[in-house]
Amino acid sequence: MEKGMIRGMDVSSYLEMKDKGYRYFDGTGEEVDVLEYAVKRGFNYARLRLWNEPQNEPESGGYCDLAQTIIIAKKIKALGMGFFLDFHYSDWWADPGHQKKPKAWENLSVDELCGAIYDFTKDCMEQLDQAGVYPDMIQIGNEIRTGMLFPDGAVPNWDNLARFVNAGIRAVLDTKGTHQIRIVLHLDQGGKYEYYREWFDQMMARGVKDFDIIGLSYYPFWHGTFSMFKQTMDALADRYHKDLVVAETAHAFRKSGGSFFREEQERAAGFRATPENQKKVLELIISIIAGTKDQRGLGFFYWEPFSRAPEDADGWGVCMGLMDEKGMPTKGFDAISFVPEECNAKKIAKIDCPEELVLWQDEICFEERLEDASIKNLLKKLLKNLPQQIEVLHMDGTVSWENVHWILNIVDNGNVIENEAGNTLKECHALLENVVEERHTLLENTAKECYTLLESAGKPDPLQIFVAEGVVENVPAEWANVSMRVFVEQTPENILKNGDFEDGMKDIFIRCSSGVSYGTDDDGFYFTSMENFTLELSMQAEVTPGDAYQAYFTYCGGNTTGTQVRFFVRDKEEEYICEVFPREAQFDRYSIEIPEAVSNSLTVGVKIEAPPVSGRIKSFILCRK
Repeated sequence: MEKGMIRGMDVSSYLEMKDKGYRYFDGTGEEVDVLEYAVKRGFNYARLRLWNEPQNEPESGGYCDLAQTIIIAKKIKALGMGFFLDFHYSDWWADPGHQKKPKAWENLSVDELCGAIYDFTKDCMEQLDQAGVYPDMIQIGNEIRTGMLFPDGAVPNWDNLARFVNAGIRAVLDTKGTHQIRIVLHLDQGGKYEYYREWFDQMMARGVKDFDIIGLSYYPFWHGTFSMFKQTMDALADRYHKDLVVAETAHAFRKSGGSFFREEQERAAGFRATPENQKKVLELIISIIAGTKDQRGLGFFYWEPFSRAPEDADGWGVCMGLMDEKGMPTKGFDAISFVPEECNAKKIAKIDCPEELVLWQDEICFEERLEDASIKNLLKKLLKNLPQQIEVLHMDGTVSWENVHWILNIVDNGNVIENEAGNTLKECHALLENVVEERHTLLENTAKECYTLLESAGKPDPLQIFVAEGVVENVPAEWANVSMRVFVEQTPENILKNGDFEDGMKDIFIRCSSGVSYGTDDDGFYFTSMENFTLELSMQAEVTPGDAYQAYFTYCGGNTTGTQVRFFVRDKEEEYICEVFPREAQFDRYSIEIPEAVSNSLTVGVKIEAPPVSGRIKSFILCRK
């Protein structure tokens, strides 16, 4: 096995990209073989997925069978890279929401499935050995936190799942001979230690012990914050004394044209989709891995860095790779050879200041007409709603909370007119240390951008816009200055009788699969599930046909591959839908506009289809527009 940090890549689509005619270039524009180029840039390991009979699934294009795996593996070995093989035990994608049996195994019993796993694994390993490409690491199943070979091996069928995993492990051990090979068990949700503890405790209690490495998927827009990722890595190292590898990770270098990677994903990750941030995110992940307790962090695999897609498509190949739409390397490529140093452990990665804060008028006792209230008192009320401490993320994944001192400015038609101290703009900024003259212009521009932002997003005009400028304590000067927009919106009159769950589940319709735990408390509705599930929650209100309405939904929750959350309003045959991309760390507010009600009642609700996640609903609001 390669000494030093594993700097790996999943290149399963290598042949597919070649067949589709995609070309790749180095930074000077010279055409290159992308695998050869990757080695020159610092990659030392490659991962390949293996599907049983992909020709049974037309969407696969027939790729990722054993014959093609051997072709790519030979090139990997010739380039001196380590080889990591990923058994999916499916004819196509296996992930937390999809663990479909191969067509040839559909009607097998549990005992027969154990035999099929063993025979298939053993046969593949023997053929790989004969071809001279025996793997250095091997993965039994792909992202199997929710199980494998559904429904027989779906969590909580722990006994069956343990038998399936052990069948694969036994086949590897029976074929390895004199080869040095390490066995990986790979789950998603790399920032959620509780999932890993439950899974590995259940498996090890059932005799799953002959493995070497815990594999994690960690995508910061799906799997928790960077600090949660660090905590998970350290806790796993401490509890199981196993080495750890991030089997999948990535970040976007730009947004996609559709819904795959947009503002919601940026907010969840905490970094915008830019080439510079792609590099920073990877450096941060590498730093966390390198700092894992007891030096258990082996390294990482960037998932499909060379995947490409038509520019008008929506999905991974458009924005997530390390090559852009022209086949040129992104700035993220520079992070592959990044070497974290101990002296940089506490180097700041990001100051987590929200870009905007939206408040209902009753949250601050706001009076709609400013002249009817004391501006100074109003601003003091608003200041209490601003974060008094800002989260500072360090390169080692740790977080500190630092005090921030705010100056709040009222914005009117794009101009800053007053602040809480009654000072002029220049006097206001004189109070801030380390703020240069150019900040005046920046603030004025920010104020004007508020109105442009609202107009372009089609948002309703707020009652008032404010711009908050702050200075963060105990950080270097180049990081100290932060700003955010504050919007005060009119508090809607909710025509849903129990939209805030103050009366528990009264007037609430719920339909969910078995295994979902739910209830209400002072903070609204909550739910959790330890298995794949569906949940639909809804309520009705009488309305006037022909009138326009606005619906709001306030939600926070877990996320991963396969999670689908849809906020909806149903009006007879019409259904209005808002796709929700949740964040676990904080609530987000989503809205739907109903331009003209058809019937005399509207149904407002949410439908969730997901692997095991938790979530919380603060409120549903339906109001006349």
